[in-house]
Amino acid sequence: RLPKALENGITQSLDLTSKLVIFQAPANTGKLKESIKYEIVNLQKNEVVGRVYADVDVAPYALWVNYGTGIYAEGEGGSRAEKIPWFVHESMADLSKYNYPMWTSPTGEKFYIVYGARATHFMDSAEFITRPDNVNAVIEEIKKAMEG
Repeated sequence: RLPKALENGITQSLDLTSKLVIFQAPANTGKLKESIKYEIVNLQKNEVVGRVYADVDVAPYALWVNYGTGIYAEGEGGSRAEKIPWFVHESMADLSKYNYPMWTSPTGEKFYIVYGARATHFMDSAEFITRPDNVNAVIEEIKKAMEG
C-alpha cells in the first residue's frame, strides 16, 4: 500500500505545483500556460519521482521566460551576451509597446534594438511556495495507507 500512497501524494503535489505555475505564468492565456504539464517519471519499488515541466513542443520559449534572455539571463550559464544587443526586424514582432529603441539600416529597413528580457521565475517559485502543502499531501496519504 505504501508505494500507491506515495504515488497518490506525489500526484497531488504535482497537480498543486503545476496549477501554481500556470497561475504565475506571465500571460493570461496561450501556449505558455498550455505547455505546463506534470508526470510521474519514476515509480520503482521504493521510490516515486515526479516532475512539473514546460512542454517545449508546445512553448519552446518557456525556459527563456523563466530564466530571462540576453544580458538579463540567469541560472546555469548566465548571460554570455554582456552588453551586445540583437536586432529584431519590425516585420518579425511588434515590440513598440515595450519601448525598445528603433534603428533604421542604410537600406531603410527598421529594426528594434533588444538587449533581452528579465527572468520571471514563474516555475521556480512555485516549487518553494507549495513545498509545505506538498509534504503534507504525502504525509496524509501515508497515514491513510497505514490506517487502512
